[in-house]
Amino acid sequence: MAEIVLVHGIDQQQKSADKLESTWLPALAGGVRSAGFEEVADRIWRNAGKPGSIETRMAFYGSLFRAPGQQGDEPPEFNSADAQFA
Repeated sequence: MAEIVLVHGIDQQQKSADKLESTWLPALAGGVRSAGFEEVADRIWRNAGKPGSIETRMAFYGSLFRAPGQQGDEPPEFNSADAQFA
């Protein structure tokens, strides 16, 4: 089980957990390093997968929004009354 779980926000459905992790992990490690915890930063990023590393994973759910019908109904036909209103 991961020791650190990353949770993305909205509009990530065209990406993947791997892509997001590849961006977030160096940023997370950099922030931890800037805070003065170099050894912890290395355990998160540079030594990932090695003994003593801190397992960090992305909880990815963006793909759920790619399923048909998951983002609302299709918009109605744009008609002349809509055009006049617009």
